[in-house]
Amino acid sequence: MRSRSVSVTALALPVATLYVFSMSRFRCQLGIALALFLGCSPSLYAQEDPAAAFVLDQIADEQGYGFTPEKPLRLGGRDTGQFRERLNTIFDLFRGPRGEPLSFIQTDSCCDYRDPESGVLRQLDVYEVGAEGYRPLLLYVDGYRGGEVKVPRGLLATNSGEHSDMIAIAERAIGFGDFTGASSMLSPLADEGDLAAAFALARLAADQGNQRLAYDWYLYLAEAGHPVAQAMVADLLDKGVGAAADQQAAQRWRHRAAEGGSSRALLSIARDLIGSGEDPDRLRAAADVLVAAAERGSIGAQAAYGLMLVNGRGVRQDIIAGLTWLDLARRQGDPNARDYYARVVPGLTAETAERIEANADLWLTQPSPPPAVTLPQSN
Repeated sequence: MRSRSVSVTALALPVATLYVFSMSRFRCQLGIALALFLGCSPSLYAQEDPAAAFVLDQIADEQGYGFTPEKPLRLGGRDTGQFRERLNTIFDLFRGPRGEPLSFIQTDSCCDYRDPESGVLRQLDVYEVGAEGYRPLLLYVDGYRGGEVKVPRGLLATNSGEHSDMIAIAERAIGFGDFTGASSMLSPLADEGDLAAAFALARLAADQGNQRLAYDWYLYLAEAGHPVAQAMVADLLDKGVGAAADQQAAQRWRHRAAEGGSSRALLSIARDLIGSGEDPDRLRAAADVLVAAAERGSIGAQAAYGLMLVNGRGVRQDIIAGLTWLDLARRQGDPNARDYYARVVPGLTAETAERIEANADLWLTQPSPPPAVTLPQSN
Protein backbone atom coordinates (compact mmCIF):
# COMPACT_ATOMS: atom_id res chain seq x y z
CA MET A 1 0.00 0.00 0.00
CA ARG A 2 1.41 3.39 -0.90
CA SER A 3 2.34 5.47 2.11
CA ARG A 4 -0.11 8.00 3.45
CA SER A 5 1.70 8.60 6.72
CA VAL A 6 1.31 11.89 8.53
CA SER A 7 2.59 13.19 11.84
CA VAL A 8 0.36 11.68 14.48
CA THR A 9 1.56 14.16 17.09
CA ALA A 10 0.88 17.17 14.92
CA LEU A 11 -2.43 16.14 13.38
CA ALA A 12 -4.02 13.67 15.77
CA LEU A 13 -3.32 15.48 19.04
CA PRO A 14 -6.03 18.14 18.84
CA VAL A 15 -8.72 15.57 18.11
CA ALA A 16 -7.37 12.94 20.47
CA THR A 17 -7.28 15.44 23.32
CA LEU A 18 -11.00 16.08 22.90
CA TYR A 19 -12.06 12.43 22.95
CA VAL A 20 -9.49 10.49 24.94
CA PHE A 21 -10.82 11.39 28.37
CA SER A 22 -14.05 9.51 27.65
CA MET A 23 -12.05 6.30 27.16
CA SER A 24 -12.43 3.76 29.93
CA ARG A 25 -8.96 2.29 29.41
CA PHE A 26 -5.63 4.11 29.52
CA ARG A 27 -2.21 2.75 28.73
CA CYS A 28 -0.45 5.77 30.18
CA GLN A 29 -1.45 7.76 33.21
CA LEU A 30 -2.20 10.86 31.16
CA GLY A 31 -3.98 8.96 28.35
CA ILE A 32 -2.79 8.20 24.89
CA ALA A 33 -3.14 11.75 23.56
CA LEU A 34 -0.88 13.28 26.21
CA ALA A 35 1.39 10.28 25.93
CA LEU A 36 1.98 11.11 22.27
CA PHE A 37 2.75 14.68 23.25
CA LEU A 38 4.90 14.01 26.29
CA GLY A 39 6.54 10.80 25.06
CA CYS A 40 5.14 7.96 27.08
CA SER A 41 7.85 5.43 27.91
CA PRO A 42 7.84 2.38 25.60
CA SER A 43 8.44 0.24 28.65
CA LEU A 44 4.83 0.77 29.66
CA TYR A 45 3.81 -1.27 26.63
CA ALA A 46 6.50 -3.92 26.90
CA GLN A 47 5.50 -7.57 27.20
CA GLU A 48 7.40 -9.76 29.62
CA ASP A 49 6.71 -12.71 27.35
CA PRO A 50 8.17 -11.97 23.88
CA ALA A 51 5.80 -14.52 22.33
CA ALA A 52 2.86 -12.41 23.51
CA ALA A 53 3.95 -9.47 21.35
CA PHE A 54 1.90 -10.68 18.40
CA VAL A 55 1.75 -8.68 15.19
CA LEU A 56 -1.51 -9.82 13.64
CA ASP A 57 -1.14 -8.49 10.11
CA GLN A 58 -1.68 -11.77 8.22
CA ILE A 59 -5.02 -13.42 7.48
CA ALA A 60 -4.93 -17.21 7.39
CA ASP A 61 -5.17 -18.89 3.99
CA GLU A 62 -6.60 -22.10 5.41
CA GLN A 63 -10.37 -22.56 5.45
CA GLY A 64 -11.46 -23.25 9.02
CA TYR A 65 -8.26 -22.01 10.70
CA GLY A 66 -9.09 -21.26 14.33
CA PHE A 67 -12.70 -22.40 13.92
CA THR A 68 -12.10 -26.17 13.75
CA PRO A 69 -10.34 -28.57 16.14
CA GLU A 70 -8.06 -29.69 13.32
CA LYS A 71 -6.67 -26.15 12.86
CA PRO A 72 -6.59 -24.45 16.28
CA LEU A 73 -4.78 -21.27 17.22
CA ARG A 74 -1.47 -22.57 18.58
CA LEU A 75 -0.54 -20.18 21.38
CA GLY A 76 1.50 -22.47 23.63
CA GLY A 77 2.76 -21.13 26.94
CA ARG A 78 0.64 -23.19 29.30
CA ASP A 79 3.61 -25.22 30.52
CA THR A 80 5.58 -22.04 31.26
CA GLY A 81 2.72 -20.07 32.84
CA GLN A 82 2.52 -17.62 29.93
CA PHE A 83 -0.58 -18.94 28.18
CA ARG A 84 -3.03 -16.57 29.87
CA GLU A 85 -1.00 -13.51 28.90
CA ARG A 86 -0.84 -14.65 25.29
CA LEU A 87 -4.54 -15.45 25.25
CA ASN A 88 -5.50 -12.05 26.66
CA THR A 89 -3.28 -10.33 24.09
CA ILE A 90 -4.92 -12.19 21.21
CA PHE A 91 -8.43 -11.52 22.48
CA ASP A 92 -7.61 -7.85 22.95
CA LEU A 93 -6.47 -7.51 19.33
CA PHE A 94 -9.03 -9.58 17.40
CA ARG A 95 -11.96 -7.74 15.82
CA GLY A 96 -15.16 -8.75 14.03
CA PRO A 97 -15.62 -8.86 10.23
CA ARG A 98 -16.14 -5.10 10.07
CA GLY A 99 -13.94 -4.12 12.97
CA GLU A 100 -16.49 -4.74 15.71
CA PRO A 101 -15.34 -5.54 19.26
CA LEU A 102 -15.62 -9.21 20.17
CA SER A 103 -16.54 -11.08 23.33
CA PHE A 104 -14.87 -14.35 24.32
CA ILE A 105 -16.26 -16.90 26.79
CA GLN A 106 -14.66 -20.27 27.44
CA THR A 107 -17.36 -22.89 27.00
CA ASP A 108 -15.54 -26.22 26.93
CA SER A 109 -12.37 -28.25 26.57
CA CYS A 110 -12.22 -30.94 23.93
CA CYS A 111 -10.39 -32.93 21.36
CA ASP A 112 -7.83 -35.00 23.26
CA TYR A 113 -4.44 -35.46 21.65
CA ARG A 114 -1.21 -36.96 22.94
CA ASP A 115 1.85 -34.75 23.16
CA PRO A 116 4.42 -36.38 20.86
CA GLU A 117 7.35 -35.45 23.13
CA SER A 118 6.02 -36.13 26.63
CA GLY A 119 3.25 -38.59 25.81
CA VAL A 120 0.92 -36.59 28.08
CA LEU A 121 -2.73 -36.30 27.05
CA ARG A 122 -3.65 -32.70 26.14
CA GLN A 123 -6.85 -30.86 25.26
CA LEU A 124 -7.89 -27.77 23.34
CA ASP A 125 -9.77 -24.88 24.92
CA VAL A 126 -13.02 -23.87 23.21
CA TYR A 127 -14.25 -20.26 23.28
CA GLU A 128 -17.52 -18.78 22.16
CA VAL A 129 -16.82 -15.66 20.10
CA GLY A 130 -19.56 -13.09 19.83
CA ALA A 131 -20.09 -9.79 18.03
CA GLU A 132 -23.20 -7.68 17.86
CA GLY A 133 -25.27 -8.64 14.82
CA TYR A 134 -23.51 -11.98 14.23
CA ARG A 135 -24.21 -15.56 15.21
CA PRO A 136 -21.71 -16.80 17.82
CA LEU A 137 -18.78 -18.88 16.57
CA LEU A 138 -16.49 -21.36 18.28
CA LEU A 139 -12.75 -20.70 18.42
CA TYR A 140 -10.31 -23.51 19.25
CA VAL A 141 -7.10 -22.69 21.10
CA ASP A 142 -4.11 -24.93 21.83
CA GLY A 143 -2.31 -23.81 24.98
CA TYR A 144 0.45 -26.40 24.71
CA ARG A 145 1.71 -26.29 21.12
CA GLY A 146 3.03 -22.95 19.96
CA GLY A 147 3.32 -21.64 16.42
CA GLU A 148 2.71 -18.70 14.15
CA VAL A 149 -0.60 -17.03 14.95
CA LYS A 150 -2.65 -15.52 12.14
CA VAL A 151 -6.05 -13.86 11.94
CA PRO A 152 -8.80 -16.42 11.24
CA ARG A 153 -10.40 -15.79 7.88
CA GLY A 154 -13.43 -13.57 8.29
CA LEU A 155 -12.07 -11.66 11.29
CA LEU A 156 -9.86 -8.58 11.52
CA ALA A 157 -7.23 -7.56 14.04
CA THR A 158 -5.33 -4.54 15.21
CA ASN A 159 -1.58 -4.67 15.73
CA SER A 160 -1.24 -3.58 19.35
CA GLY A 161 -2.97 -2.12 22.36
CA GLU A 162 -1.69 1.31 21.33
CA HIS A 163 -3.31 0.91 17.92
CA SER A 164 -6.51 -0.33 19.52
CA ASP A 165 -6.72 2.79 21.67
CA MET A 166 -6.03 5.08 18.72
CA ILE A 167 -8.69 3.38 16.58
CA ALA A 168 -11.21 3.80 19.40
CA ILE A 169 -10.33 7.50 19.61
CA ALA A 170 -10.69 7.84 15.84
CA GLU A 171 -14.11 6.22 16.00
CA ARG A 172 -15.15 8.74 18.62
CA ALA A 173 -13.85 11.50 16.37
CA ILE A 174 -16.05 10.18 13.57
CA GLY A 175 -18.99 10.24 15.94
CA PHE A 176 -18.31 13.92 16.57
CA GLY A 177 -18.04 14.61 12.84
CA ASP A 178 -14.27 15.17 12.75
CA PHE A 179 -13.52 13.00 9.73
CA THR A 180 -10.22 14.71 8.92
CA GLY A 181 -8.92 14.12 12.43
CA ALA A 182 -10.05 10.50 12.36
CA SER A 183 -8.34 9.92 9.01
CA SER A 184 -5.11 11.44 10.27
CA MET A 185 -5.10 9.00 13.19
CA LEU A 186 -6.02 5.90 11.19
CA SER A 187 -3.73 6.42 8.18
CA PRO A 188 -0.38 5.83 9.94
CA LEU A 189 -1.75 2.68 11.58
CA ALA A 190 -3.04 1.30 8.28
CA ASP A 191 0.28 2.09 6.61
CA GLU A 192 1.92 -0.12 9.25
CA GLY A 193 -0.29 -3.03 8.20
CA ASP A 194 -3.03 -2.68 10.82
CA LEU A 195 -5.99 -4.53 9.29
CA ALA A 196 -8.68 -3.02 11.52
CA ALA A 197 -7.42 0.51 10.84
CA ALA A 198 -7.37 -0.16 7.09
CA PHE A 199 -10.99 -1.32 7.15
CA ALA A 200 -12.03 1.70 9.21
CA LEU A 201 -10.31 3.95 6.65
CA ALA A 202 -12.07 2.23 3.75
CA ARG A 203 -15.46 2.72 5.36
CA LEU A 204 -14.67 6.33 6.25
CA ALA A 205 -13.57 7.09 2.69
CA ALA A 206 -16.72 5.49 1.27
CA ASP A 207 -18.95 7.42 3.67
CA GLN A 208 -17.25 10.64 2.61
CA GLY A 209 -17.72 9.87 -1.08
CA ASN A 210 -14.03 9.24 -1.81
CA GLN A 211 -14.70 6.01 -3.66
CA ARG A 212 -11.23 5.80 -5.17
CA LEU A 213 -9.59 5.81 -1.74
CA ALA A 214 -12.19 3.38 -0.41
CA TYR A 215 -11.46 1.04 -3.32
CA ASP A 216 -7.70 1.26 -2.65
CA TRP A 217 -8.07 0.20 0.97
CA TYR A 218 -10.68 -2.48 0.24
CA LEU A 219 -8.35 -3.86 -2.45
CA TYR A 220 -5.46 -3.87 0.03
CA LEU A 221 -7.57 -5.91 2.49
CA ALA A 222 -8.92 -8.13 -0.30
CA GLU A 223 -5.40 -9.02 -1.37
CA ALA A 224 -4.60 -9.75 2.29
CA GLY A 225 -7.43 -12.31 2.27
CA HIS A 226 -10.36 -10.57 4.02
CA PRO A 227 -13.63 -11.94 2.55
CA VAL A 228 -15.75 -8.88 3.42
CA ALA A 229 -13.31 -6.60 1.57
CA GLN A 230 -13.16 -9.04 -1.36
CA ALA A 231 -16.94 -8.83 -1.71
CA MET A 232 -16.78 -5.02 -1.58
CA VAL A 233 -14.12 -4.96 -4.31
CA ALA A 234 -16.31 -7.22 -6.46
CA ASP A 235 -19.30 -4.90 -6.06
CA LEU A 236 -17.24 -1.78 -6.84
CA LEU A 237 -15.74 -3.37 -9.95
CA ASP A 238 -19.19 -4.47 -11.06
CA LYS A 239 -20.47 -0.90 -10.86
CA GLY A 240 -17.28 0.83 -11.98
CA VAL A 241 -17.18 2.83 -8.74
CA GLY A 242 -13.74 3.82 -7.50
CA ALA A 243 -12.14 1.88 -10.34
CA ALA A 244 -12.84 1.04 -13.97
CA ALA A 245 -15.62 -1.49 -14.42
CA ASP A 246 -14.28 -5.03 -14.89
CA GLN A 247 -16.88 -7.81 -14.80
CA GLN A 248 -14.38 -10.66 -15.02
CA ALA A 249 -12.27 -9.32 -12.16
CA ALA A 250 -15.46 -8.74 -10.16
CA GLN A 251 -16.47 -12.36 -10.66
CA ARG A 252 -13.04 -13.60 -9.54
CA TRP A 253 -13.12 -11.49 -6.39
CA ARG A 254 -16.70 -12.53 -5.64
CA HIS A 255 -15.79 -16.20 -5.84
CA ARG A 256 -12.77 -15.67 -3.58
CA ALA A 257 -14.99 -13.84 -1.11
CA ALA A 258 -17.59 -16.61 -1.21
CA GLU A 259 -14.95 -19.29 -0.67
CA GLY A 260 -13.83 -17.32 2.38
CA GLY A 261 -17.39 -17.26 3.72
CA SER A 262 -18.69 -13.81 2.73
CA SER A 263 -22.48 -14.04 2.99
CA ARG A 264 -22.78 -11.01 0.69
CA ALA A 265 -20.84 -12.77 -2.07
CA LEU A 266 -22.64 -16.08 -1.52
CA LEU A 267 -26.04 -14.42 -1.83
CA SER A 268 -24.99 -12.65 -5.02
CA ILE A 269 -23.79 -15.91 -6.59
CA ALA A 270 -27.02 -17.68 -5.57
CA ARG A 271 -29.14 -14.97 -7.16
CA ASP A 272 -27.18 -15.26 -10.40
CA LEU A 273 -27.76 -19.03 -10.40
CA ILE A 274 -31.48 -18.72 -9.81
CA GLY A 275 -31.99 -16.02 -12.43
CA SER A 276 -35.43 -16.22 -13.93
CA GLY A 277 -35.36 -19.83 -15.03
CA GLU A 278 -36.21 -23.16 -13.47
CA ASP A 279 -33.20 -25.24 -14.48
CA PRO A 280 -33.03 -28.00 -11.81
CA ASP A 281 -29.22 -28.14 -11.68
CA ARG A 282 -28.91 -24.37 -11.25
CA LEU A 283 -31.61 -24.36 -8.57
CA ARG A 284 -29.89 -27.14 -6.63
CA ALA A 285 -26.58 -25.31 -6.86
CA ALA A 286 -28.27 -22.08 -5.76
CA ALA A 287 -29.79 -23.84 -2.75
CA ASP A 288 -26.38 -25.14 -1.68
CA VAL A 289 -24.92 -21.65 -1.87
CA LEU A 290 -27.93 -20.06 -0.16
CA VAL A 291 -27.76 -22.35 2.86
CA ALA A 292 -24.08 -21.45 3.34
CA ALA A 293 -25.02 -17.75 3.27
CA ALA A 294 -28.04 -18.32 5.52
CA GLU A 295 -25.94 -20.17 8.11
CA ARG A 296 -23.59 -17.18 8.14
CA GLY A 297 -26.44 -14.83 8.98
CA SER A 298 -27.45 -13.35 5.61
CA ILE A 299 -31.04 -12.21 6.09
CA GLY A 300 -31.74 -12.22 2.36
CA ALA A 301 -30.38 -15.76 2.04
CA GLN A 302 -32.44 -16.96 5.00
CA ALA A 303 -35.61 -15.62 3.37
CA ALA A 304 -34.77 -17.00 -0.08
CA TYR A 305 -33.71 -20.42 1.18
CA GLY A 306 -36.76 -20.60 3.44
CA LEU A 307 -39.06 -20.05 0.46
CA MET A 308 -37.23 -22.70 -1.56
CA LEU A 309 -37.74 -25.21 1.26
CA VAL A 310 -41.42 -24.33 1.74
CA ASN A 311 -42.12 -24.63 -1.99
CA GLY A 312 -39.75 -27.54 -2.69
CA ARG A 313 -38.04 -25.47 -5.36
CA GLY A 314 -34.63 -26.96 -6.11
CA VAL A 315 -34.64 -28.82 -2.79
CA ARG A 316 -36.70 -31.45 -1.02
CA GLN A 317 -39.74 -29.76 0.50
CA ASP A 318 -39.47 -29.17 4.26
CA ILE A 319 -42.11 -26.73 5.49
CA ILE A 320 -40.93 -26.65 9.12
CA ALA A 321 -37.31 -25.93 8.18
CA GLY A 322 -38.40 -23.39 5.58
CA LEU A 323 -40.60 -21.48 8.00
CA THR A 324 -37.77 -21.56 10.57
CA TRP A 325 -35.49 -19.75 8.11
CA LEU A 326 -38.29 -17.31 7.27
CA ASP A 327 -38.87 -16.68 10.97
CA LEU A 328 -35.17 -15.88 11.40
CA ALA A 329 -35.27 -13.45 8.47
CA ARG A 330 -38.52 -11.93 9.76
CA ARG A 331 -37.06 -11.30 13.21
CA GLN A 332 -34.14 -9.46 11.63
CA GLY A 333 -36.33 -7.15 9.58
CA ASP A 334 -36.77 -8.75 6.15
CA PRO A 335 -40.12 -7.34 4.89
CA ASN A 336 -40.89 -10.18 2.47
CA ALA A 337 -40.28 -12.81 5.13
CA ARG A 338 -42.41 -10.85 7.58
CA ASP A 339 -45.34 -10.61 5.16
CA TYR A 340 -45.14 -14.26 4.12
CA TYR A 341 -44.82 -15.49 7.70
CA ALA A 342 -47.80 -13.37 8.77
CA ARG A 343 -49.96 -14.98 6.07
CA VAL A 344 -48.89 -18.54 6.88
CA VAL A 345 -48.78 -18.61 10.69
CA PRO A 346 -52.56 -18.33 11.28
CA GLY A 347 -52.98 -21.65 9.46
CA LEU A 348 -50.47 -23.48 11.66
CA THR A 349 -51.25 -25.42 14.80
CA ALA A 350 -50.00 -23.90 18.04
CA GLU A 351 -47.60 -26.83 18.44
CA THR A 352 -46.09 -26.29 14.98
CA ALA A 353 -45.71 -22.54 15.50
CA GLU A 354 -43.98 -23.13 18.84
CA ARG A 355 -41.65 -25.65 17.25
CA ILE A 356 -40.64 -23.18 14.53
CA GLU A 357 -39.97 -20.43 17.06
CA ALA A 358 -37.95 -22.82 19.24
CA ASN A 359 -35.84 -23.84 16.24
CA ALA A 360 -35.15 -20.19 15.41
CA ASP A 361 -34.29 -19.39 19.05
CA LEU A 362 -31.82 -22.27 19.12
CA TRP A 363 -30.14 -21.17 15.89
CA LEU A 364 -29.66 -17.62 17.17
CA THR A 365 -28.05 -18.66 20.44
CA GLN A 366 -26.17 -21.85 19.63
CA PRO A 367 -22.61 -21.23 18.42
CA SER A 368 -21.47 -23.17 15.43
CA PRO A 369 -18.39 -23.35 13.22
CA PRO A 370 -19.01 -21.89 9.75
CA PRO A 371 -20.18 -24.61 7.36
CA ALA A 372 -17.95 -25.49 4.45
CA VAL A 373 -18.62 -23.61 1.23
CA THR A 374 -19.07 -25.56 -2.01
CA LEU A 375 -19.32 -23.34 -5.08
CA PRO A 376 -20.36 -24.40 -8.57
CA GLN A 377 -17.67 -24.25 -11.20
CA SER A 378 -17.43 -20.77 -12.66
CA ASN A 379 -17.57 -20.37 -16.41
